[in-house]
Amino acid sequence: MNNTDSFSILASSEPEDHKATRINKEIGSIHQSKLIGETWWSGMLHYTRARCEYVWPLSGNIGDTERVWGNNYTKAETEYVNADYAQARTYWGNE
Repeated sequence: MNNTDSFSILASSEPEDHKATRINKEIGSIHQSKLIGETWWSGMLHYTRARCEYVWPLSGNIGDTERVWGNNYTKAETEYVNADYAQARTYWGNE
């Protein structure tokens, strides 16, 4: 007997959407940035991470949110940081 009426729906191996937003402001002569990462992933425990990473010859990062975990939707938002010589990056995952 072929039972096609019962099946399981598995969550997608990738999110439906991921969005990164960088908001810039000037305080006097200092350039600052806030980074926001948002991920939509139905039925999946996942994380979003946002941070500014220094570019060569510097190394490391600033404004790192670490992994923000949740189901269906997650949002990671840094504080405003002095982002000179840094690239804004966001990440998503489920492990």
